[in-house]
Amino acid sequence: MAIYTRFGTAVTLCDARLIPVWIEKTPSEVRWHYSKPKARKGAKVEEHPMWHYRGWYADGKPVCDNKWVDANGLKADDGWKEIEAKLLELCPDGQEKYEQWNKSGAPQASHFFPPIDAKEAA
Repeated sequence: MAIYTRFGTAVTLCDARLIPVWIEKTPSEVRWHYSKPKARKGAKVEEHPMWHYRGWYADGKPVCDNKWVDANGLKADDGWKEIEAKLLELCPDGQEKYEQWNKSGAPQASHFFPPIDAKEAA
């Protein structure tokens, strides 16, 4: 069982965490931001925690210069369950915090998960 990048290159995950992402939706586009964007007319902004990882390629080079990479592009022999198991192994409190965030009336994701600067993300 192995985990791959979206391009099919094997990768070893070494660090994982949930990071708050502000998703800005307009009728014509969807953008991700690592900090709350300024209000735009006709745009709807939602804050969600998204899995991110740091990892290494088989040749020993870091994935994306060791910046945080969103895990949505990962593939695995056994599908998302294998990826999620590895992410939870690397970030054991992630599931508990996610469940607290996902409750009705809970604070925003940035209350549970510390934001990062956009320069720290790939």
